[in-house]
Amino acid sequence: MWRLEPDLIIMQQHLPIIDGIETAQTILAHKPIPIILLTAYAAADFVRQAREVGVMAYLVTPGETRPLGPIIKVALARFEELEAIRREVSNLKDALKTRTLVEQAKRVLMRRQKLSEPEAFRNVQQQGRRTGTSLGESAAVILRTEELLFKDVNVVQTLQSTLTAIHRGLRSTVRRPRRDAL
Repeated sequence: MWRLEPDLIIMQQHLPIIDGIETAQTILAHKPIPIILLTAYAAADFVRQAREVGVMAYLVTPGETRPLGPIIKVALARFEELEAIRREVSNLKDALKTRTLVEQAKRVLMRRQKLSEPEAFRNVQQQGRRTGTSLGESAAVILRTEELLFKDVNVVQTLQSTLTAIHRGLRSTVRRPRRDAL
């Protein structure tokens, strides 16, 4: 089925191995697609489960006398609306992530290079233009550079202090020959 890439799936609720709800859940976990379930009943629990897994519509058979065409059109339209909302949510999440990265990068530049906020923002923009990357990618590079260069500053300072102390200690413990012994 995955190779066929159907626009819509219409299937029975009662299947030989697993029921239609479980099958729909498995399909939708793999790929979002509108699903219409054909069922012999429309109990409240069934309707709730179908809605929770993402089934677009159900049709009670054999009692349902409505034509299938309008039901398919409504299911496809609802699915497109849902996909548009998903894309918008994804875009908003990306925009929020980019904004957060840019704000963090600006703070780094303001602190390290003593820049004003507008100057720091221009710096992030210019780096993106120079490297052909997006604003978010440019900000991420600045943050990664900051992390690589300064994350172990305390370790380096501690190491330098330790080496200085060792060096001082060695100088004070080295016995210099006395002049009268020469």
